[in-house]
Amino acid sequence: MFFKTKKKSTKQLAIDDPVYSGREISGCWLYTLKHGSNLDRFFSGIDIPRDRLLNDDEWFDIQTVVKIWENYRSCLRDFDMTETFHMAVDHMNTDAYGVTRAVAQLSSIKTMLRMLPFLAATITKIDLFKVLESSKNSAVIEYKIYPGFEDFIDSSHMFSFKGMFYSFPTIQNAAPASVSEVASVIDVFKKFKIDFSLFNHEITEKDEIVYLDNERAGHWIIIDSDMGLDPCIPKYLKGERCVLWEKDIIETKKNGEKIIIAQKGDLYNCSRSIFKIEWENPNFLKRMKNFTRFAKQIIPIFFKSRDALLKQTSMLHNQASTLQTRIREKTEELTTAHEEIVKLEKRSIEHRITGGFAHEMRNALAGAQLELKSLDNFTNNNKNVTEIIKDNLAHLLENINKIHKEYNIPKEKIIEYFIPDIKEAFELTENLSEVLSGISLDVNRGLSITNQIRNYAKMHEFLPGNNVVDFSSLLKTYKYKYQNDFKNNHIRFLVSSVDDANIKADKEHINSILTNLIFNAKDALIENQNNNGVISVTLESDNNKITIKISDNGPGISPSQFENIFEPFYTTKTSTGTGLGLGIVKRLVELYNGTITVSSVPNKQTTFEIIFPRIMNE
Repeated sequence: MFFKTKKKSTKQLAIDDPVYSGREISGCWLYTLKHGSNLDRFFSGIDIPRDRLLNDDEWFDIQTVVKIWENYRSCLRDFDMTETFHMAVDHMNTDAYGVTRAVAQLSSIKTMLRMLPFLAATITKIDLFKVLESSKNSAVIEYKIYPGFEDFIDSSHMFSFKGMFYSFPTIQNAAPASVSEVASVIDVFKKFKIDFSLFNHEITEKDEIVYLDNERAGHWIIIDSDMGLDPCIPKYLKGERCVLWEKDIIETKKNGEKIIIAQKGDLYNCSRSIFKIEWENPNFLKRMKNFTRFAKQIIPIFFKSRDALLKQTSMLHNQASTLQTRIREKTEELTTAHEEIVKLEKRSIEHRITGGFAHEMRNALAGAQLELKSLDNFTNNNKNVTEIIKDNLAHLLENINKIHKEYNIPKEKIIEYFIPDIKEAFELTENLSEVLSGISLDVNRGLSITNQIRNYAKMHEFLPGNNVVDFSSLLKTYKYKYQNDFKNNHIRFLVSSVDDANIKADKEHINSILTNLIFNAKDALIENQNNNGVISVTLESDNNKITIKISDNGPGISPSQFENIFEPFYTTKTSTGTGLGLGIVKRLVELYNGTITVSSVPNKQTTFEIIFPRIMNE
């Protein structure tokens, strides 16, 4: 591949994030091999294998890269910050920037510079450059320090950028570009104190004036459009406070080479660096000649690697297809596992709540039942309290009659004073008898419901039975057992079965499943006051399964209720029902690896279908 870029991150980068490619390190290493010495220093103090550091596909944090920069500088004799200019020029003519060379043969210098932010992505995830302006033979490019990385940026970066811009035209065998940094993000005080400390300059400031070795060298300004500066400076930096440098600073290195550190008119301490680049475009014939030479090099390589690339693409496609299948399978497994966990958690909560509720309610209702029983056998003479009151009232009348005879109290007075209260007492006693009978029925029903809840709470303890249950025989007993009950409620009960339909189970479990569904159908018909009600039970069997269908022609179930009818305490009955019956049915069906479904056409037919795996008669 020509391009090996790292997708820019949308999150704020930190200094420990991998932001620089191994291309940056390998470029430094190649330059050090050509121009340095003491090469072991290059990797000193870095606890990362050498082959990984020089791998273009690896990415490193800026602290690691800064350590490499320090090491490679120590490998170069008489190094100063301007050396990075030469290193950048060297990079542009090596494989480290081969991608740029490939692009150059197929485009103009202007296009290359416009692609600069993309090309920079082969080196770093940090946004380095922004092209502010571009024309046929010039461009204005901006560089801003990434927030949080200020401590790692020095003058060497600016010289490196200048070297890179300078070399762009040379890729097309044109003359180097003219590059000027018309505004610099570099702090002028740091520049002389740290970046070029080897020349022992002293830089100070007083009253907005900057002094170098006690001589005036610059001053602070607020950038405006009428200051005679390059036109792009007020265009992009108007209103900023910067240092305007006033003199050329030229130094001589130990090897006699003269270098320019600063020039009159330089701007420092700006919010960004702005580079102006100008070049001469090679003529068309020269570009075509370069392209032909490049094509002769690249086309044979392309055709040689085409078959290998196609083969690799096919392998990757197959691997991707296999991986996609595995991901889909694992996703389905995880989804199933998650649903099972949710179901188990839900059931665990149900068991804790229903078990605790049933226990407390059972205790309370059992106590009430004992109190009622004590009224039924008051004073242990096998008479209930209302019978005792009636007996006492009868004795009271007898005693009043004796008093009448013994003391000659007129009957009119007795009737006036005693009989109304006695009569009212008899009436209250009759009413009390009815009330106590009703309370007893309600308490008994409450205990029945509580026992159902208690049994539901214990369902997680149920184990599948291992006895052979004959569905056909069981259904025949229902036909005779419930026929009269259904007939009295104007319901026809129809059973259609086959022989030899067996399952290994607990008979009580199967009985509970079937009776719950049959009596649900009965309740629905009675509540709907259907005098032509029909309940039909159909048994079908084949080599693999047993199917039971229980249908009625009652009011039906709304499709919106299908999802909830098997949930505990959900009921469609208006006057009866706990909402536990269908929940129990579903749990028992699943206990035997069966399934239960429901279908309904309102006011026509509702059918519950149960399917069990069957066993054959031995």
